[in-house]
Amino acid sequence: MGWTGIMVPESHGGLGLGLAEAADIVEEMGAQLFCGPYALSAVLLAGLAPRFGAVGDALLRGMAEGSVRLALATDEARPSQAGEHILPLVEHVAGASHILRLDREEGGISFVLYRTAGATSRALQPMDPTTPIASVTLAPDAEMARR
Repeated sequence: MGWTGIMVPESHGGLGLGLAEAADIVEEMGAQLFCGPYALSAVLLAGLAPRFGAVGDALLRGMAEGSVRLALATDEARPSQAGEHILPLVEHVAGASHILRLDREEGGISFVLYRTAGATSRALQPMDPTTPIASVTLAPDAEMARR
């Protein structure tokens, strides 16, 4: 239906609409008790993608096509001995094409974007059964951008 592209600019194949229109969709999803990462992908990523330059442009086009789905890592990454990225807590990773991690650093927050191709995950028991969580191990070259 193109919902993930609602806030994507028309120049990238999206509808170019705003937050009010996205809020209407989210409200209807709430009325149906939808349990998925729509707002994360369609709203948060649409707003952050321009920070990632050419990578962000590709993400916006993928969102408009429906091929980009975002998961959120809510804990800091740890390196493995093999150089892999271990993300101990990731929400909605099943079916995600990318993972966004918030990285606390002195003076603020940066965003780290990973591709999920070749990732392995181990499901964890969530406190909220409507929010699936997992520990994810990513290849050493999975990091796409940091801003």
